[in-house]
Amino acid sequence: MAEDVNRALDKILSSPQFARAPRLARFLRLAVDVAQREGPDALKEYRIGVEVFDRGGDFDPRIDPIVRVQAAKLRAKLIEYYAGPGADDANVIGVPKGSYAAEIRSRDAEAPQSRSSTADRSRIAVLPFVNMSADPDNEFFSDGLTEELINRLAGVPTLRVVARTSAFSFKGRNEDVRDVGAKLDVGTVMEGSVRKAGDQLRVTAQLIDVATGYHLFSRTFQRAYGNVFDL
Repeated sequence: MAEDVNRALDKILSSPQFARAPRLARFLRLAVDVAQREGPDALKEYRIGVEVFDRGGDFDPRIDPIVRVQAAKLRAKLIEYYAGPGADDANVIGVPKGSYAAEIRSRDAEAPQSRSSTADRSRIAVLPFVNMSADPDNEFFSDGLTEELINRLAGVPTLRVVARTSAFSFKGRNEDVRDVGAKLDVGTVMEGSVRKAGDQLRVTAQLIDVATGYHLFSRTFQRAYGNVFDL
């Protein structure tokens, strides 16, 4: 099993998503190593800050949010990878919200687990999309995109969509999607990220089965940043 995981990890780290992101690659390798050797609860923010991001011994994760910010970027990169070159990988490596150690699972095991929650999937919450750009002004676009998705989905007669105020109460909180689902009484959660570079905008969206924490859908959209309302 360890050899299979290491091969899967090497493939991920050689992908376009990680080949030019050495710090995120180090982050993911540490997350996988700790999960295999020490257990899922052994990896803390302080250790990541010091070993991956070269923070000194006085690093205080309560003041310096670098680990939380980079963890969100890492999750977004993994989503892109499994929506592209890793779509057929036998093993799936993820970093669930609420934890920093990697979760490793076989793709073959997903189907019977996800089928168990089909009756709940008509209840959905759209969580605030994360602004991955350095410009804080893009936060307005991320929030607007989230509101637009809520409004569009609310118009589908077969869906029951959590209200904006309830969904936005989770903005900026690093909680396991399964806990979010339980608190909002939904079967599926949509979340994602927005990244702007120059005149290009990349939006990654994923739909998650809260009963298992596994992806039902993941896709990346890239467009020229022109008329915001058209986007």
